[in-house]
Amino acid sequence: MKSYFLKTALASIVLVSTIQYCYAELPEIESRSNLSCMMGGVGLDESQSMREEAKKWPLAIEFSEHIDKTDAWISGA
Repeated sequence: MKSYFLKTALASIVLVSTIQYCYAELPEIESRSNLSCMMGGVGLDESQSMREEAKKWPLAIEFSEHIDKTDAWISGA
């Protein structure tokens, strides 16, 4: 009985965290001429959602800059 309760509790936690991940809000898709793009990825939830969404797009570009021996993401590029 104790094992069943532990497995049920663990499954519930996994389910809730998966649902939260699936419903992370994505930035709005912008269209210019015949091109569509999505810009954003600020915060852990949004960046994870965008990485998952990027698998459906033909091209993904990430902008970074090398500053003082580290790489930093560039916003507004």
